[in-house]
Amino acid sequence: EAPRTRSGAQAERRKGAGQKQRLQQKGGFGIASKSNRENKEFSSREVATLVESLKSNISTIAEDVVSVKEDVAILKHDMVEVKSDVAIIKDAIRVTLPSLDKRLTRVESQQGV
Repeated sequence: EAPRTRSGAQAERRKGAGQKQRLQQKGGFGIASKSNRENKEFSSREVATLVESLKSNISTIAEDVVSVKEDVAILKHDMVEVKSDVAIIKDAIRVTLPSLDKRLTRVESQQGV
């Protein structure tokens, strides 16, 4: 490969930027497109663009995973509180139910039921 001149390198950068814009306008980089299955050669600029895009996507996913982990931790804490509250309610019902049963029996006997 012949050494690139400054103007040649600038032209290649402009060409690469144009390719990136066209690829993004198409809604992706077209890796799985039919034309890429037939011609599997990518320029170094295209590979760099793909790698940069993947890097950005991975960073976004990593941020989302951290957010989900925080949400799960909050939910775990909330579930501990809910379990505690349910236990308190069960205990209150367990203590109150026999008393209510006696009161109901007394009212029924007074009414002659």
